Amino acid sequence: MEITTLACPPDMSDPNIDPATAPIWVDAEGNQYMVASGYLDGEYETSDPILAEPDRINAVVGMMGLDALAAMGLVPFEVVLEESE
Repeated sequence: MEITTLACPPDMSDPNIDPATAPIWVDAEGNQYMVASGYLDGEYETSDPILAEPDRINAVVGMMGLDALAAMGLVPFEVVLEESE
């Protein structure tokens, strides 16, 4: 089993992402994604292209969580808020 990282738009769902507790990350356009990373149940393949897109559940398999989120072009939502203040 490999580490899997998911980035899920708020209007979609995945059984490995709990909307009540999932951290929120954003892309360069400000689209929000609920994220989860670890040894997740289910069959996932790395999304192509790897950059997160708001019309799908994005996945990266076999890469550490923070590296995978960076490869998807995502940053923590809190960082965006701090920079805009």
